[in-house]
Amino acid sequence: MKKYPYNSMREKTAKILLTIKDESLSSIMNHSPKVQERITKAFRKKLKVNKAKDLASNISDWNSDAAFLVALHTNPEGYTDAEIREGIAQIVIHLPWHIGEACKILKNPPPDDFIQVCAMPAKTER
Repeated sequence: MKKYPYNSMREKTAKILLTIKDESLSSIMNHSPKVQERITKAFRKKLKVNKAKDLASNISDWNSDAAFLVALHTNPEGYTDAEIREGIAQIVIHLPWHIGEACKILKNPPPDDFIQVCAMPAKTER
């Protein structure tokens, strides 16, 4: 049975971040209501409250994807090839949707080809 690398990639990310001495950085693996509240507060004068909350949710929801990238940059040899592929796949699947939603909320559309590029089937060599 093929081992799915998602869980080990997430576990290693958490372990690597815990080795970083900055306590606030190691908390990036968990959703933080404080972060969402702070983003909402920062946009309260520019957006209606519900839109500011939606923005905060979309910007903060991919925190574990960002954590993976930070951990990978901190310890690139700490992951297997399969775990790196899984981490990158999670980013590619998860991040574009949230960025697209944030762009809509801010009425700052992404480049015209953003969604097309994200939705295009990848050309892979086999």
